[in-house]
Amino acid sequence: MNYLLAFTRLSWGSVVYERQPTDGTTYSVEISNVFSTNSQYIVGEKGPWISSVTTTIVPTDATFTYRKYLIKGERLACGNVYVNNVKLATGSYSCLEGLTISFDTDLPAGSYPVYVQNAIGKSNTVFVTIGASSQPSILVSWPNGGQVFNPGQQALVHYSISNFPRPINVQIQLNKGAIYPNGPYNPVGKATAYLPATGNYTFTIPTNAVPGNDYSFMINSDYPSTEVSAHFQSDNFTVATIATTTQSTTPVINSASYSGDKGQLTITGERLNSTNLYLDGVWLSDATKIVSWTSSQIVIKASNSTRSVYVQSSKLGKSNTVQVTTAPTPVPSITGVNINLPFCTIDGGRGLCEWQAGVTKTVRWAYQGFPVGSNNTVSLYFCHPTTDVCTLGSNSIGLTDKLPSGSVSSGTGTFVIPIGAKILENASMAPYISNSQSRIKICATNGTCAYSSVFKITRPTATSIKKLNQLANALQALQKLVDSYR
Repeated sequence: MNYLLAFTRLSWGSVVYERQPTDGTTYSVEISNVFSTNSQYIVGEKGPWISSVTTTIVPTDATFTYRKYLIKGERLACGNVYVNNVKLATGSYSCLEGLTISFDTDLPAGSYPVYVQNAIGKSNTVFVTIGASSQPSILVSWPNGGQVFNPGQQALVHYSISNFPRPINVQIQLNKGAIYPNGPYNPVGKATAYLPATGNYTFTIPTNAVPGNDYSFMINSDYPSTEVSAHFQSDNFTVATIATTTQSTTPVINSASYSGDKGQLTITGERLNSTNLYLDGVWLSDATKIVSWTSSQIVIKASNSTRSVYVQSSKLGKSNTVQVTTAPTPVPSITGVNINLPFCTIDGGRGLCEWQAGVTKTVRWAYQGFPVGSNNTVSLYFCHPTTDVCTLGSNSIGLTDKLPSGSVSSGTGTFVIPIGAKILENASMAPYISNSQSRIKICATNGTCAYSSVFKITRPTATSIKKLNQLANALQALQKLVDSYR
């Protein structure tokens, strides 16, 4: 809103300036000169004002993040926010009336004008820079082309997801023919239900699948919905024909797969007992390499150099020969560090959680890909909220532990730790705390690390300090009692 001010009898030395009232919602203009004994005031309301627009990377869990844009200012109207000269739809952003507006957008990379408007008028215009973002995608890493499966055989599907704004569910379908979307796809058999995207799935090839070398797995997601989503495809593989035989007792191998993280070759099939195993045509004579052997599964210690297997006996005959597949070995890593802190909000959006000094919390982490038998040690560090300045061994924070024995692919671990009651007064901890904020880092033996969210350390309440003093007195009394018996 514009104001037109008209004056008369303004002499040299007259002063016109804005006065700032204490309530901050209006402004006034005072006019005075050397002849005036009474000042004149013109009062009106202030329009909205944007002081800053900042960008924050917001985690939704251990895997996904998205960009959040926060507008700060004065007298910001929640109902009229404009980005790139387009009004944001109601419900697409959060707002703390008059103070902050938090929104996200799918605009491509670039610089865009942002302003707000209320009944008084339009705010100043600021520009927000939106970084480059990738489209959501699913990469199928196995099968990766050329594999051969038999009807009825189980095939392990490995895939990874990226750039989805939320956790997704996926559906896996066997497909024969052209790779979608370059041509029509031809679903074979029944698709799976929509299941949480874990990165792998064991799919059984239909027993009535027609032989061919143009099979692939198609993965659909439920983003943005099961009706409207992109389709992602594996490379082509072959479904072979199992030769029929009149001998119903002939052994059959369904699959042979090598697991690098276990160092084991697993063979599945039928009537595998009372047979001899041949690796690349050479009989396995070393019984110490056998982990287990049943009629439906053989597990042996092996390297990934084996390319084909079959079994044979004088009574049952020779099985089919199956090519060995190699499942990708997970990269050892630490993921998903979380602390059981209460959820809290700041400025109408996601904010810092609080950890009261002297209070014990549980720190949980997830891991994957660590091989059996290795010294799988993890360490917990107390770190500065924005830099990699960390300490190990102060205020009961420095801890180490071993991952559960025998776990190889994935799992979880915990540390139950307190923060020292006087940590904020401890000068030695100052490098690891900024504005009462800090974070936890978990590192594995191989150097991979993961951070928790930043949390705010609060001082103990009067009640908690009293309890701590009572506990200290009780410990002193217990020590005296122990000393008296020595």
